[in-house]
Formats: sequence, structure tokens, C-alpha cells
Amino acid sequence: MGAGLRIERDSGPSAKKRREGEICGGDRDEEEEDDEGEYEQMVSVGSNCGIIALEALDCTVCNHPLRPPILQCATGHVICMSCHRKLRNKDRCYVCSITGGYQRCIVLEKILESVQIPCSNTMYGCTVKTHYLEGADHDKSCPCAPCFCPDPSCHFTGSTAELLDHLTHTDNWPATEFEYGQRFDLQIQEGMHVLYTREDGTLLLVKFTPVPPFGNAVSIMCVDPHAVAGDRKFRCLVGSNCSTDSWHSDFRTISTNLSNDLPTEDGSYSLVVPTLSCYSGINVTISKVTVL
Repeated sequence: MGAGLRIERDSGPSAKKRREGEICGGDRDEEEEDDEGEYEQMVSVGSNCGIIALEALDCTVCNHPLRPPILQCATGHVICMSCHRKLRNKDRCYVCSITGGYQRCIVLEKILESVQIPCSNTMYGCTVKTHYLEGADHDKSCPCAPCFCPDPSCHFTGSTAELLDHLTHTDNWPATEFEYGQRFDLQIQEGMHVLYTREDGTLLLVKFTPVPPFGNAVSIMCVDPHAVAGDRKFRCLVGSNCSTDSWHSDFRTISTNLSNDLPTEDGSYSLVVPTLSCYSGINVTISKVTVL
């Protein structure tokens, strides 16, 4: 079997940066030594490994990762098809101005098709390797993508499963397991409360904040490492446990990866439970929002 080509990322922010041309299992020529450029990708061919500059796989015009079809000038400067279409003078290289136009670079296309890279969340436990061109798509849905502890003084980072363990065992936050569509009770107590389900690993946080003289503000948010602005993936039906004053509130939760601590923007509070002697708790029902 022939030698395979594989690219591996250095793991973690503390990983040592390697210089261009460094070879594993061999020595560099003294005249090749330099301190320019920091790189994050390691290419392995058989038992040998070396370093490839990330920008070598980027378009020389837009600086985004190259995708086939790839074009190159006579000197070798590569460009993506999208940028090539936008060039006013397609006969002159955008970088070096050599004339002669661009030709298809089949070799680099084959290299990109054969290269495999580990997930960017390897340090958080992901073992998946994808083709270079599919890496970004995997990263968007990787189950090992990190979330952060909402305590500003804590530097914990990990998957939602690891965060659940951290919040309940290290921070000692109270936790309640729930099932979708099934009602459960929560006591009103100032501070944070963790909600989790074993069905799909979903993790939610509930925050009770006194707002005298009105009562307690309740905020329910989904902890999602892939959260984007405007995400509201879960529906919450919250009601009173008071037999003499029945009410309910129906809303969708916000989503956050907690990278900027707990959300504080308008709308982060879902409802206010009034201060009445019969309100010792609330009942909650959580369901997924169907996306059409």
C-alpha cells in the first residue's frame, strides 16, 4: 500500500508552533533556518512528516481555503474560480502580473481531495478525520465542540457533557433531568439550576433573579456549542404551582455557548413570577421546535 497523505493539527493553544520546512525524523540545512511564519498543520507521508504553511492552501486573492476548480498562473500563483471570474484582466496574474492567463491546477486539486485533517475539536475528544474540503462542515455540527463555564472567574472549557459534570460536581449547581414533552417542577431559588436530558444530551440553564417588589425573573437558555444569533430551538411552557392563581407562559429559549458569560441582552429573561405566598415553584414543559 502506498504512503498516504495526512494533515494533523497541533492540539490546543499551548501547542508549540513549528517553522516552515521543519522535518520530523530529519535535520534542516543550517542556511534554511529562519524565524518567519507560524503554522498549525502537520503533513504526514508514511513515517516522515513535515510542515505546510496554511496559506499555501488559500486563494491568493480572497485568502479563503481553495476549492476545486483551482487555477494557477505560469509562475504558480493559485486562485479560486470565484475570484477568477471577478478579475478585470484575466490574462494578467493578480499577484505577479505575468501575462499568459491562468490554467487549471489539477495537481493541487488532487492533493486537496486526498488530504485528511483531524477535527478542530480533537483536544476536546473528537476522533473524526475528514477530507480537507469537508472539515468546516463537520466542525459546524461536531458533538465535541466546546462550551464554557458561565462563571467569569472559571476557565473551564469542554463539551456539553463535560460542562454538565463540571457544573453539577465542581460548581455544585442543582440539576434536574427532564424528558421532552413531560412536565416537571422547579423550586424558585435564587441562582442557577441545570436542566439536562439523556435523550440527546441537551443542556439548559435556568436562572432565578429576585426583582423586588415584582417577584423573581426567570431566564431559561440552551447551552449549544454551535449557537448562532437568533437561535431558539426549544419551546418552554411554564406555569404556576399555585392552585388559587393559575397562569402559564409559552416562549422559546435563547441559545448560547457561554463564550461571553451569561447572555444579558434584552430578551434574556423569559418571564417574571410574582411574589405571592403560594408561589414556591413553577412547572415546566420543554419541547423541540420543529423547523420547516
